[in-house]
Amino acid sequence: MRLPYSSRPSSAKERCWRIPKLVVAEQDRDVTLLKWQRRAAAVPRRAETARPLYEQLRDAPQRCAAFSVVEMLVAVAIMTLIVFGLYKMFDQTQRALRSNITQTDVLESGRAAMELVSRELEQMAPSGIRYGTNFVATLAALPDEPLVQSLMGGNEVRTNVVQDVFFLSRLGHEVTGTGYRVLFASNGVGTLSRFSITRHVGLVTSSNLPLAFLRAFPTNFQKIASGVVHFRVSAYDQSGVRITSVNRPDQIIAVPEFRARSESRLYFMDKQMPAYLELELGYLEPPVADQAKSFPDRAVARRFLEKQAGKVHLFRQRIPVHTHTFTP
Repeated sequence: MRLPYSSRPSSAKERCWRIPKLVVAEQDRDVTLLKWQRRAAAVPRRAETARPLYEQLRDAPQRCAAFSVVEMLVAVAIMTLIVFGLYKMFDQTQRALRSNITQTDVLESGRAAMELVSRELEQMAPSGIRYGTNFVATLAALPDEPLVQSLMGGNEVRTNVVQDVFFLSRLGHEVTGTGYRVLFASNGVGTLSRFSITRHVGLVTSSNLPLAFLRAFPTNFQKIASGVVHFRVSAYDQSGVRITSVNRPDQIIAVPEFRARSESRLYFMDKQMPAYLELELGYLEPPVADQAKSFPDRAVARRFLEKQAGKVHLFRQRIPVHTHTFTP
């Protein structure tokens, strides 16, 4: 019985030809085994890399890295510029806000004072008593000269005038004398205050009410507004002409003031009343007034106020007098 070809005993030549195949097979087996060993050895490494991140960062070698001195100086310089710019911006915003608040307060105070004074001046009425004083406007007896302020450019000036104003009004059988005066004035800046006295028409004489106003103590006045540098009332006739020079001893007297020749001292008596009154009121901003008070030397404070014309808010109003009887 013949054996299959593969089972036949090989000759020496065949055996020599098969030996390299066995060697190659053994080498392939060794390479494959080496690959499996490497894969098996790589499994723990993969498991090790799957650890939590904080453990890997903890076990990782630390690198010593930091900013240099030049980088720190550049960063500090940039931050300083940014902070300085923000500070300037906030400072400008705060100044604008404070200025707006100050102007709003001054405008509100000025309008309230103007409304109060103008409403009372509009209700003026004559006393009907011979030589009785109906309306008086004279330059106030202040300890200082009128404040003269330089306008923009320095070529023109404005003289602030402060007057004492007194007038009568009547309601039924009662006559009321009302007066306005600037009290506690220092360097031309004071507080506008109001005085009022009421008497029965049968007890009113030609001079008792005006004398009560002239002799009144500061405690008898009511405070209206502070920081007033200008308070003036001018009289006009029916044609709108300012009354500056009239001499009727029993009715009207309008003569120039001694300390300010451009201003007139006005007295309306008996039944005489002006046709119109022009009320002027000047307010100094409170921060400027407080700064002027802080100067120990009055001369220095006055020079400071003379340069603050832009900080004065002026109000002006023409008031008709319904009971006017003035005839030129």
